[in-house]
Amino acid sequence: MVELLGLKSDLNYKDKIGIISLALGLFFVILIVVFYLNEDFGITQVLIYPLGFCFLVWFATRRNGCGSCNQVSND
Repeated sequence: MVELLGLKSDLNYKDKIGIISLALGLFFVILIVVFYLNEDFGITQVLIYPLGFCFLVWFATRRNGCGSCNQVSND
């Protein structure tokens, strides 16, 4: 499964948390679009908060980006 995503097989916890938060973020985006198309704007606004949290966790756990912990590489 990991090789299908194009990632190394020696993932650490930071990489796993990043993948989980990315998957949850995509799930929340799909839910927001579905509820927006059904014109249920109250639930849409509530779902934006966990989406923001997932984005921040994903951003902080990226490997080659400018997240807070990415100054040292794991290679």
